[in-house]
Amino acid sequence: MRVPSRYLFPLKPATPACGVVGFAALFALLGGVLYGVCYLVRDFVSTGNPAIFAVALLVALLSVSGMRDGRRRREKLLEMAKERQGESICQFARAFNRRDVDSWVIRAVWNTVIEWGGSDVARLNVPLRAEDRLETFALDDSEELFDALSDAATRAGRTLENLESNPVMPLNTLGDMVMALNAQPMTQERQQKREVALD
Repeated sequence: MRVPSRYLFPLKPATPACGVVGFAALFALLGGVLYGVCYLVRDFVSTGNPAIFAVALLVALLSVSGMRDGRRRREKLLEMAKERQGESICQFARAFNRRDVDSWVIRAVWNTVIEWGGSDVARLNVPLRAEDRLETFALDDSEELFDALSDAATRAGRTLENLESNPVMPLNTLGDMVMALNAQPMTQERQQKREVALD
């Protein structure tokens, strides 16, 4: 009997030191930005240099644009959650041929994308669909996508060796993500669990 996908491998927890270092770096960055803003304001008041005003205006416009994009993304996710009410991982899994696609990979991608999609995805309980675009869940950046693939691969017991030669690449949708991971080789630990009878 196959081991059910609910027995996914756990992710290794981040070491506490990384959290402290990350917090310190973020605090230092924020302090540097605040110092820079104060310096620009002081120089603008004392010199009236229009270049300083232009830089401040650019920063303000970028901030407003970022907030507007964030609001649009939340509205889109809320609309998706309402439209898909009652759906679950079951509908997501039915988009794939269960004879050809490992259920561990399907569940690993589901769990990983829910986490990587941000607090709005989890809070609004947005059900995923195979045709969903990666950018909907902030996975359109190649580094973010690789990190999410790494997490899903760890959970599903897959390796990412020779990923660049994977026939499904490049990835555009969650379905592509599932199929790409399914085409990757299993780890030795996963092969041992593949056909184990449960107690």
